[in-house]
Amino acid sequence: AEATAPDVAALPPDAALERELLQEQDIQSLICLPMRAAGHLLGFLGFDVVRRKRAWPEDDRTVLSLIAEAFANVLARQQAERLAAAREQYLHTILQTTAEGFWVLDTQGRIVDVNEAFCAMTGYDLGELLGMTITDIDAIETPADTAARIRHIMKDHRHLFETRHRRKDGSLYDAEISVTYLDDDGRLVCFGRDITERKRAER
Repeated sequence: AEATAPDVAALPPDAALERELLQEQDIQSLICLPMRAAGHLLGFLGFDVVRRKRAWPEDDRTVLSLIAEAFANVLARQQAERLAAAREQYLHTILQTTAEGFWVLDTQGRIVDVNEAFCAMTGYDLGELLGMTITDIDAIETPADTAARIRHIMKDHRHLFETRHRRKDGSLYDAEISVTYLDDDGRLVCFGRDITERKRAER
């Protein structure tokens, strides 16, 4: 709830410390309003008067409450943006340090993001991969096959399969790919690992 002090000098004895601090700043009257967003208390917003005492009528309290609410919404949005940025950085660090290859495709099969592990697996650097499509890497599927697989993944949202990828030097490796389709982003998130040794042992 809001707290008002129309006359700081008239604060009760149990608020003597607060009265002293306020009077040191020549504050004669003040109002303090809670800043809430989505039901959470974010802090308080205070307004004070140094020239005279003020009664803080209802109309003034209503306007100041709206200002406090606006400040609270701005603070809540800034906090949410900071948390989202921190989470994004956290996930980026995980993806860049995982041993598995990670890459992201758009619905046309274009590569829009990769991690260092995928660069190492394929022999391409980041700049080269971002200008390619997955059909430039896959040694088995035709563009039509890949387009059909993408449509299937968009329908089922998840898919696990094996294929062969071609490195920049032309050599091939067997790969196990796990793909998840994200509706909101229209992106296919892929994780892959080199299973060449396992396939060789199975033959």
